Amino acid sequence: MDDLLKLALLIAASEEKARIEAEKEKKKQEPPKAPTLTSEVIKMNNVVLPETLVEKNGSGVVKELIIRSQSKDYILSVYVDRVKLYSESFDWFQGMSQSVETIDAFQDSDSNLYVLRLSDIHFKNSIIVMADPISGSVSLNDVFCHINLLQS
Repeated sequence: MDDLLKLALLIAASEEKARIEAEKEKKKQEPPKAPTLTSEVIKMNNVVLPETLVEKNGSGVVKELIIRSQSKDYILSVYVDRVKLYSESFDWFQGMSQSVETIDAFQDSDSNLYVLRLSDIHFKNSIIVMADPISGSVSLNDVFCHINLLQS
């Protein structure tokens, strides 16, 4: 009887080992799960400078950042993965907007506001966007930022 019990336990252990190995093999063959994408919108009104406008950790893309202001006397700084991408005035962005597809800077003739739009800023670890006055007191009428973040 002891031999039959030992044999039964050996068979059960072998079957369990085979099941575990089959699960491991199945997991190897499954494609990795795609990270999920979440969207976030940041809206701010009457922002007195200096101010941090966006600060996000993780991986993603700023689809669109729009700043509307009565003044163009500010510096916008964008840090991607702790590296400075921009630290420039509205006038600089306006000059570049003629040549760079992801930058638009203009004075809106209807509202008489200065509009700065940046798009498609990709980041792997973090993004920080700050605005500082060049001189005196400067306020931004509106800030709008649409960010897509990858969640693993």
